[in-house]
Amino acid sequence: RTWDEAAKVVGAELPSPFDSFASCEALIENCLRASAFLPLSEESAGRIVTEDRLKQFREQGYVVLKNWLSLTETKMLTSYVEQVASMEPGNLGPFHTYEQTNDQDHSKVLSRTEGFVECKHDHSAVGSFLAKGRLLSLVQRLWSGRGVVLYKDKINYKFKNGTGGYKPHQDAYFSLERGEDQKLKKVRMLHDAEASVCMIAVDKMTQQNGCPAVSPGSHKLGWLHYIPAHSDLKDIKQADKNAKESIEWRSLELEQGDVLIYGNLMPHKSGPNNSDMDRRALFTVYCDTEAVGEDARSKYYEYESMNRRMNQSEIITGKANAFFTGNAIMHDRASPKQQAA
Repeated sequence: RTWDEAAKVVGAELPSPFDSFASCEALIENCLRASAFLPLSEESAGRIVTEDRLKQFREQGYVVLKNWLSLTETKMLTSYVEQVASMEPGNLGPFHTYEQTNDQDHSKVLSRTEGFVECKHDHSAVGSFLAKGRLLSLVQRLWSGRGVVLYKDKINYKFKNGTGGYKPHQDAYFSLERGEDQKLKKVRMLHDAEASVCMIAVDKMTQQNGCPAVSPGSHKLGWLHYIPAHSDLKDIKQADKNAKESIEWRSLELEQGDVLIYGNLMPHKSGPNNSDMDRRALFTVYCDTEAVGEDARSKYYEYESMNRRMNQSEIITGKANAFFTGNAIMHDRASPKQQAA
């Protein structure tokens, strides 16, 4: 109020303690951090996920939310991703994988990090957002209010100067249960509507730096046999084994802060990044609570630690996943080389 009144007087000097904005900057920043990423009410979620978007999600299998994050939230998210990249690996996460760039330097860079939401970091608001914030509220809206739980969290880095993309595939996440030996085992593949993948554009995504592509409507075809089914398909429809060869693709260029959401059986892919721009993406996967249980995330990463992510993902030769097209390399657990953002 003092500043406001002083502005009416030509040449007025601001009295202490208002002689510097710096005295208020920290307070304002803390307020922004506290309010960012909070869960949405059912009414607010309905204003974002409109009836038209619901129809698109059901018929085409995906939806894009444009300009979804504010500048403050995008800044916090970018800082969070940079911090996750420097975390030391752990037995149950984070799990890092690496690749070698295709440029003349052949630099070793991160290709993916998984399992970091519950790690200690400076951006607790972001971790809380991923586990139970606004994004989860929107997925619940897409699922007509059904209960959902965080199942998986990952970052695909796709740094500039020649890094890999991903061949066409379906994620095909699964439910887990303990056998008589107490080891976790895959039970069945989840239906398309039982798992939703949310991809947040940390950087601008173009065809030049490897933006995602989906196949609208192909989620209705069922299992497309990109690889042999790794869990019980139960009552999931199985497409003809040649069906995947004739599906049509749509590239989705995204701005920083946009969100792409698609289901468990949506075919998707992305090209390599041979540009001079990074193309980082932060993913969360939310699943139907009744299908996977409240402890789905802890079970998933326990299972991963004993299988695909054991010994620095040795079983898949250090790749981010089986469909990764980059030059995957193993790492000696030394601190990862930092790539400029």
